[in-house]
Amino acid sequence: MPRSGMPFHYDTYVSFKIFVATNGDIGCIWEPKGEALFRRAVNEALQYCRYKPMLQDGKPIEHVGVEKVHFKSD
Repeated sequence: MPRSGMPFHYDTYVSFKIFVATNGDIGCIWEPKGEALFRRAVNEALQYCRYKPMLQDGKPIEHVGVEKVHFKSD
């Protein structure tokens, strides 16, 4: 999470479309939505994510999904 976060209280979402390869690696991240302040942090974190491959007829397939992250302060 960015250190220069919004003052005091925030409750927001950031989402990106992601392309997941057959091995579970993210091949592409695009179409950011949500609070610009948090987009960079989410984009950087997604660079290290790995997903369980989606299966079709028992074989891994490429797919596109949406990763949505919730940021909330107390």
